[in-house]
Amino acid sequence: QIDGLSSLMSGNNVMVSTPTGSGKTIVGELAIYFALMMGLRVAYTTPLKALSNQKYQDFKNRYGGDRVGLLTGDIAINRGAPITIMTTEVFRNIVYDTDSSSQLSNLFMVCFDEFHFMNDPDRGTVWEESVISCPPSVKILALSATMGNVDEIKGWISSIHGPTDLILSNHRPVPLRYLFAMKQGLMPLFRDPNAGPGSINGINKAQGKLDAGSVINPSIIKLEEQLLRKGQQRQTRSGRPLKDVKVNPNAMIPKYADIAEKLQKLKLLPAIIFIFSRVGCEDSAKGLMQSGLKLLNDNEIQYVTQAVIAFTKINPEIPINKQSIQMLRAGVGVHHAGLIPVWKAFIEDLFNANKIKVLFATETLAAGVNMPARTTVISTVTKRVNSEIIRLKTSQLLQMAGRAGRRGKDDEGTVVIVKNRFEDSRMGHKILTSAIDDIKSHFKTSYGLAVKLLETRDIAACKSLIERGFGSYIIQQRTKKKETEVKKEIEIFRSILQQYSLKTAREYYKLLRRYEKEKRNEEFLIEKLIDTETDLIQAIADYMPLGVGLLLRNGETGFFLGDIKWGDRNQIEGYGVITISGALYLVNKEHIRCFTESDKSITAKSAQSLLDLVSVSHNWKTISFPSCKSSVIQGIYSVDNIKNNKEIIINLLNDFKSYVPIPIPSLPGSVIRQQVITQEVYEQLLESPIYKSNDSELVIEALKYAATLKDPVSFVHSKTNSNNGINNYNSTDVFAWKMFQNVLKVLQTFNALNGTKATELGWTVGSLTADNELWLALVLKSQLLHGLNEAELAGVMSSLVVDGYKATNAYFKYTASDRVMIVYEELEKLSWDLKLAQSDVNIDFPVNLCREVGGIAECWVNGVTWRDLCKDTSLDQGDVCRILRRTVEILRQIPNAWGISPELTDLALRAADKMDRFPVAELDIQTGESKDTSGIGFGVEGLADTEYNNEDKGLLDIDFDNDVNNDDNNEVGDMITDLLGDDDDESSGSYLDNINNLTKQKIKQSDYNDDNDAINSNNNIDINSDEDEDTNPLDQLDNIDLEELLGLNTVSNKRNTNSDTRDDAKSSSKGKNDYNIFKEKFNDETYEDN
Repeated sequence: QIDGLSSLMSGNNVMVSTPTGSGKTIVGELAIYFALMMGLRVAYTTPLKALSNQKYQDFKNRYGGDRVGLLTGDIAINRGAPITIMTTEVFRNIVYDTDSSSQLSNLFMVCFDEFHFMNDPDRGTVWEESVISCPPSVKILALSATMGNVDEIKGWISSIHGPTDLILSNHRPVPLRYLFAMKQGLMPLFRDPNAGPGSINGINKAQGKLDAGSVINPSIIKLEEQLLRKGQQRQTRSGRPLKDVKVNPNAMIPKYADIAEKLQKLKLLPAIIFIFSRVGCEDSAKGLMQSGLKLLNDNEIQYVTQAVIAFTKINPEIPINKQSIQMLRAGVGVHHAGLIPVWKAFIEDLFNANKIKVLFATETLAAGVNMPARTTVISTVTKRVNSEIIRLKTSQLLQMAGRAGRRGKDDEGTVVIVKNRFEDSRMGHKILTSAIDDIKSHFKTSYGLAVKLLETRDIAACKSLIERGFGSYIIQQRTKKKETEVKKEIEIFRSILQQYSLKTAREYYKLLRRYEKEKRNEEFLIEKLIDTETDLIQAIADYMPLGVGLLLRNGETGFFLGDIKWGDRNQIEGYGVITISGALYLVNKEHIRCFTESDKSITAKSAQSLLDLVSVSHNWKTISFPSCKSSVIQGIYSVDNIKNNKEIIINLLNDFKSYVPIPIPSLPGSVIRQQVITQEVYEQLLESPIYKSNDSELVIEALKYAATLKDPVSFVHSKTNSNNGINNYNSTDVFAWKMFQNVLKVLQTFNALNGTKATELGWTVGSLTADNELWLALVLKSQLLHGLNEAELAGVMSSLVVDGYKATNAYFKYTASDRVMIVYEELEKLSWDLKLAQSDVNIDFPVNLCREVGGIAECWVNGVTWRDLCKDTSLDQGDVCRILRRTVEILRQIPNAWGISPELTDLALRAADKMDRFPVAELDIQTGESKDTSGIGFGVEGLADTEYNNEDKGLLDIDFDNDVNNDDNNEVGDMITDLLGDDDDESSGSYLDNINNLTKQKIKQSDYNDDNDAINSNNNIDINSDEDEDTNPLDQLDNIDLEELLGLNTVSNKRNTNSDTRDDAKSSSKGKNDYNIFKEKFNDETYEDN
């Protein structure tokens, strides 16, 4: 932290790459204090609007509202403030805007929080563009989680923006430990319990191999194998093997209730369980709740009950089902993108208050929300992407694991990886011990970017800018390295190609490629033949009688002896086979090629006699069979040691010598024909002089190198020591430049560009921000929107922000109006024109037109309540809210777009105002207050620092002095004080002043008004009634119709941010005072109902 600030003060850019929870954001806050002290400004960017809103609220409380501004595209609060919070897209647009010089003036630094988002395939280009175009006078502070190629990123920033210091650390203030969960219990994942990424001993490798402590715990492997063998045990009856008993997957897979119970006993709660689907989170949470595990004590249950009631009084519009309330009262919660933001904020507050002990969440929680836990549980290390199952990247797994361990509260964090049906312990261990994946360049040119670049640059300057991208830098650096390596070998390549003519080398290479192709075809046909034979053996092997003749994969003839188990605890098992040569084998089904007719068999009695050879085989060795993955076990025996049936066995072995071996089945004609073709090509290959001289590999390498040159002939015939070919590598990102050119072609096709000059449509494209600016501009500039009303315009715009995947399969009661459907029909034709133009040049920007959601937007504009809106669609509330919010964003862009008619501008503003009401509205533009508040106030100031070890301690019974001592870094606090000196500005105060003032705010129970009525008397709930001390007041709640309770329609404090007639008394006094009094006063006393 101190090194980061020192680098910024010395005028360098800074890149901080440290594990989650290590306090890297303190570097940004220190830089803010430094900038304020110098009278300079700071831009603080985040990847998500939710994070920007959260940072805005935090910074406003810390530095004062007059010093902090917020820019998120559709919201602008206190523009030009000394500290401006914004999304990264907004900063990118500012640096491209020729009229934004005032916003960049006096700017000391831009802080990119969560800089590793640069690796996002869809949005990573925004970070790359921002760094490339950032003014030289503005310093860059990049805060990131651990990345693989930090040196390359540092070098790139240094090359285009000046000296850059890398602050790198793998140390976690709260170390992690890793466990593996099976039905049999929790076991350390590593042999050394303190090994693993972010743990005390970390991961240690020597020459690419893990040390003894970093390998997987052998006890886990042993237990998995034992359970697997137990499930595979077979029984025999009457000399005939029974069919395999399938392994029961549930024998090893734990239930979440069992995991939670074990974590509770070990005092490792609260825990976040990551599941990669919304349905999985909901079902698992329901299962844990129904298990009856008691996670909360009575006081905590009462607290949660009061909190939910307060939430419903503040937010009566939000429908909440009974199951959600029951789960919360059981200490179980759910967090995913399908939840409406205000309810998610409520869940987050309860979790931070330690009133949710087990939270089931999707990976989106790990990506942005600051919600550390004592334990994180990873349910699976693979996830479905589209129709494919992919393994998690190391960075993804570590990001979720990094949520474990709360600084100042836990001595260590615990990460639990769960055994499931399709994954064993090795998979999770392999991901954790693999190198962290590198950040890659995802630079791509959007339509808006192309227009903005051409506004101030010619084609050559645009190409120069693209060549400053991270992808081009990587290619340049690796090209230089390759040039050095090639230079040492270039003379060898030239001489070998001079020895053989270039034509001869090419002919040999072509012939070699053909031979390899024909050989692959032959191997493919043989593999399919083997698969067919194996499938047959799999089907009939368990039903074959003892003594039947068979042919093994190694070509030997033998007889089937049935199941054999041998050794300690029968660890050696398989099918017994005795060959006509007298060899005893233990084989699997894949080692048997075919069974024979009955006339080439021995009797079952003879086969049972031969089984005595197993008992005298005291030495077993493994051998390999061709085309088989597993090994065969051969028993070494001596007939002299035979005790039972010795004479019979000796006679049988002697008789075998006269048996005629089973002939190997002839190959199908397709295989024979392919073998002939392969042999003919191989014979031609043998005649080549290159093959005869054993220079084949060197010639191929030289030929591949020559192929990369513009003029291979000149290279071969040039003089020694010539540099021909060394500098011919492409040192630019060819893909990025090719994409730029293709984008220009599409813009020219639709007359948005005339050559390289923007037309009227082009100016509109350049003034918009969207996934596809050209598509949005084409819609806005068409005549189709004229004559629509506010609701109809919103219906059209909503269809442009949804890809249609979820909406197509969803139920909607509300459909778009007839006028909107007519517009859809015309836009459908226009969308196909754009899709075809993009397809011709391999561009894949989305051209969204989702008709299904238009009715929702229209109804919302027309005043339908949120409860009714959600009741009549199968979409989750979070999805509905997201669609409407994105529609508002588009509508608020229209007035700022170039060349839009005043009528359409006014219409868009009116539509946005009607839509921008709770819960769609994110922030009150007038006050800057968040509307995604839970209404309870958890997590504010000292509340998040509650002691977690004392289960009975009230939420507000806090030792503030002790909490202050647990601050992230007192040295940093002292440094801040030294930097600021004596600041008399009481409007904001320093961070330490705020903490000191908070310390003085002791809660006095005597201030509480004991004369207040019990909560919600209309529903006959008296939480603290003294009439019957033996009656649990929570039992009364169980008898209440919670749906009626949660739909308190009598409370008319619905929020409409766009109306000046809002009832301030009800929304402010009634709502705010309710939860503030609850926050400040509640301690097992009655709850005030104003």
